Amino acid sequence: MAIEPATGEARRSFLSGRAVDVPETRYKADFELLDRYLGFSSELLRMALAGMAAFGAIVGLLTNNGEFGRPLHGRAFVVIAALALSMLAMSAGCALLHRYLASDGMFHHLRSAKYLVVQGDEDVQHDKSALAGLSARVEADEAMRNARYNWAGGILFASGGFLMAGVVLLGASVVVVLTL
Repeated sequence: MAIEPATGEARRSFLSGRAVDVPETRYKADFELLDRYLGFSSELLRMALAGMAAFGAIVGLLTNNGEFGRPLHGRAFVVIAALALSMLAMSAGCALLHRYLASDGMFHHLRSAKYLVVQGDEDVQHDKSALAGLSARVEADEAMRNARYNWAGGILFASGGFLMAGVVLLGASVVVVLTL
């Protein structure tokens, strides 16, 4: 059974208009780890885009006065080059998707931390329905955070795999052109 976050008046009564101070020790290490993962996915994105640019440079170097040379019309080159560019584009897309999923996971992490701080408030401790609502929201946010992070890990792995495949195929396309 999925727990939906409260909307309207019930939601406003917990966080809206209220300054919630979350201790830095609850999130500092998480932000540092997120920054490292986002930095890694940025490098994967940069390398995928550089691979696409390298392909453009190779094609530019192999043209003769704006006309494609005979090897560039070969079926093997076209197929391998299309696969290489597709793999590099998939790598870039996965790197961007990872950045979204990891950032969204951190949003849910921080929101659940805020709910936990509010849950410890004396006013909330006396209101059993508010306490139950906060507990449900914490569980929902933690479940969403875990799901986002699980997806982000798989997507990051896929981005690296697509990048490796794209680079290998890019190299293969150069070999095909040079051997024709």
